[in-house]
Amino acid sequence: MKTGFLLILTIIAGAQRDDGATAVFETRDRCERVGQLAVEQTLAELSARGAQAGSVWFRCEEVKGRALGDLTH
Repeated sequence: MKTGFLLILTIIAGAQRDDGATAVFETRDRCERVGQLAVEQTLAELSARGAQAGSVWFRCEEVKGRALGDLTH
């Protein structure tokens, strides 16, 4: 088994909430750096679509597993 860090974004816009896993990273540091960028990018996209309110959050969860091929970043 291999340890990785799963990046999960939570987007809250109005009454809607969306949680989604986006990628697995080999280190927590890399996961957090990409998570910060994803938050900024997603907020910019919400703003461009005219959203008046919303928030974007991320978390990096330690996971264990295996993959076919190299799926980690």
